[in-house]
Amino acid sequence: MKSKFIFLLAGYLVLSIPCSLHAESLLKIKKATWDQKRLKLKVKAKAPEASQLTVLYGDRQFLMNKKGDSEFSLKVEPICYYSEVLIKNDASYTAKAPVQVKNSSGAVPFCNFPESSPGVGIRGDVVVIANNDLGMHCVCPGASTFLLLPPFNTIRAQVFERRGEEPRLLTNPGKIKVQYSILENSDESLKVDPYFKDWMENAPKIFPGYQPVRPDGRIQGLTGATLSGEMDAQNGSFWEAKGIPAFPALNVANGANMTDPFGGPNRKPYLTAAIKVFDRTSGKLLAETTTLIPTAFGGCCGCHLKLASERGFPATARGSFELMGMLHEKDSGINISKIDIDGDGIGGPVRCSWCHLDPAMGETSAPGVPNHPEYSVSSKTLSEVVHGFHAKNKDVLAMDPKIATDCYRCHPGNGIECYRGHHTQKALWCTDCHGDLNQRIEQGQLRKPWSDQTLPTCSKCHGDVGEGSGYLDTGIFGAYLNSRGHKGKVLCSTCHGEPHALYPSNLEKDNVQMVRLQGINKPLGKCDVCHAGEGGFGKPPHDKGGFSSTISNNHNANGNQNVVASSELKGTCLSCHGDKSQKVSCSNGKWLAHNGSRVSSTVFDAVSRFITGKVCGATSSSGQNRANGNLDALSSLCLSCHSDKSRKVSCKKKEWLKHRGTRVSTTIFDNISRLLTGNVCTTNNLIGDDD
Repeated sequence: MKSKFIFLLAGYLVLSIPCSLHAESLLKIKKATWDQKRLKLKVKAKAPEASQLTVLYGDRQFLMNKKGDSEFSLKVEPICYYSEVLIKNDASYTAKAPVQVKNSSGAVPFCNFPESSPGVGIRGDVVVIANNDLGMHCVCPGASTFLLLPPFNTIRAQVFERRGEEPRLLTNPGKIKVQYSILENSDESLKVDPYFKDWMENAPKIFPGYQPVRPDGRIQGLTGATLSGEMDAQNGSFWEAKGIPAFPALNVANGANMTDPFGGPNRKPYLTAAIKVFDRTSGKLLAETTTLIPTAFGGCCGCHLKLASERGFPATARGSFELMGMLHEKDSGINISKIDIDGDGIGGPVRCSWCHLDPAMGETSAPGVPNHPEYSVSSKTLSEVVHGFHAKNKDVLAMDPKIATDCYRCHPGNGIECYRGHHTQKALWCTDCHGDLNQRIEQGQLRKPWSDQTLPTCSKCHGDVGEGSGYLDTGIFGAYLNSRGHKGKVLCSTCHGEPHALYPSNLEKDNVQMVRLQGINKPLGKCDVCHAGEGGFGKPPHDKGGFSSTISNNHNANGNQNVVASSELKGTCLSCHGDKSQKVSCSNGKWLAHNGSRVSSTVFDAVSRFITGKVCGATSSSGQNRANGNLDALSSLCLSCHSDKSRKVSCKKKEWLKHRGTRVSTTIFDNISRLLTGNVCTTNNLIGDDD
């Protein structure tokens, strides 16, 4: 019996070895490399008997290109890095190999984050991209004295169903639910936080009718938002959780780099929001991501505690309040530190926006001091009085002569960066976009704070590709936050990030989401993130903005309202591309594609004339140049997204007509229409719907 067992076992071994060798001969991975510099995966395989090979790379699948009888290859870019690749042939044989890394000078952006990480990028055919709305929210400790801003944070998210040329925004709360949670805050941790306890005790006095703790014990913000919950669908476009009571965190393992103005332990200002998308019916997880939730104390105490001590007051929140009350009385006759709102014989708590309108509170007029009609409402906004006082007061100027540009004196700068986005790498400071305090006062901007009428716009520097196409709300928090592009559907912030932390940010935590989605920390430019199966990386088509091009207000030496082309080359073109002036030509489709889409037509014409001696596009001096430019545009612009669909271009096609002035400039659209159809297509050519 024993000998039979050995014989059978030996027979099994003899039979199994040829099977293994046979499988290897059917499928072999010859090469698998990740190029960190080019963000490119290359795979080569040999499979003599296969007609098709599939590459399994993390949670993604790609079909390999067949080269000859048995050779297969794959090139994909840009994606992120996985440590191994698996290949399967049409007979279900598989082979696995490690992915070698080249051209890497540092850390490689892994796609396969550990299971403990809540953000995993794309899952299946749905992707969610989320952002904080402003990039920094301020909150005030010491609520028992006076309050500038309460705990109030907002998250926005867009959910895309990934479908080739036509991704779809998922906005129906009957079909999906979008949940959020602040990872570093909990009801339990905030209830024992001494500063947050102070807020909870005084909040009902500051905001009559508001209760910071619900009957079920959960902490809620002014809007009713809790530290975790469901986001609300907004405007058929995005999801929002507004007014989350996020608070700089204590007792965190790392990231506690914000100093406490009153000498307590450091806090963590850069919190994390986990966003998850579920099928409403089945409960299946469809997508998830994380985004940064910044909330910090301002820098006011850096001066005010010292001033209180120098003027004979305690160097505490109460001492600072009493000093400000005395100074306020000099200007207005009202000592705010003496306003006893709750009748306990002690001044405070006082909310500045009771008397001075602050639209950030969600109010359109100052409500007045509750139950104290003897205190009149001011005609000046909170921004006017606070900024105006600090910019003009001789004692303040003696302490800091540069206070008009020294923004971190008051705004968060105590161990953190309120402003940390891409523009900092271009040596731009807050005042380059907003103007300094003296400018803002003289121009009357502070009479309408937080408004699209007074906040800066991207279109000021970037031509008419900026804000204006598809406003959601032209009031609070300005134009950038409330504008959409890319067929009028995608929020500017979805691709470019938060206003004060535009990609790539100086803070790597801001960039994590983009790195997970596309392997690089730049603004979203990888088509396949939303357009499943579509290759390419770069600047997607931007819809034309609704603003007139304010860039045309640059004056030349003769006083004419013309663009100074040399300045545009240096300040606009080179800041993104480096020096590519040698490639600017009236026969270069990539250059022609900039006209009216990536830069304003005014800038395009001026730079074209400066480099080539002629205005490119429809007014090119020769028809040959125009035709060559159209062919280049077809190959470099159209084919990079769609493959060859020139036979579908027709003046009767709605889908083609939609490109005019939105997906490509009108110049490119008209010239390609003429090249392929013999006509300049317009909506007047449309005869019926044949999509």
